Amino acid sequence: MKKCNVCGNLVDDDAMFCTKCGNGAAQTAPQSAPQPAPQSAPQPIYQNAPQQININMPVNDRTIEIKTFIFMFFMNCLGLIGLIYDIVIACSNEQPTTKRNYAKAYLIWSIAFIIVAVIIGIVFGSAILALLGGLAYSL
Repeated sequence: MKKCNVCGNLVDDDAMFCTKCGNGAAQTAPQSAPQPAPQSAPQPIYQNAPQQININMPVNDRTIEIKTFIFMFFMNCLGLIGLIYDIVIACSNEQPTTKRNYAKAYLIWSIAFIIVAVIIGIVFGSAILALLGGLAYSL
């Protein structure tokens, strides 16, 4: 029998690799007293178990109705009115959770769109003003 260089596991004489750790080139084990195998680090103890997702909740609490989706979509096409509508729905505790989450998602996308539009407006607006200013001086 051979002894693994890394983990100390005993392997067959004709084995090229250790069956425990996969390390190659095991050497012949000396006839001395066996050494204890290295101990692994203790496993962490978790104080709070992860919460399970309740898949048995009613369908109404997990999905949004198509008529609500269509109404909210068209409300968000109205610009500022849709933004105000999203703020009201997202902050309301009387609405179902899915409708509030949907409104929050629309609100986030609306704010991101407004920020990008302002940045693009500043960049292209200043470029256009620079071109128009250069044309005014050439006349």
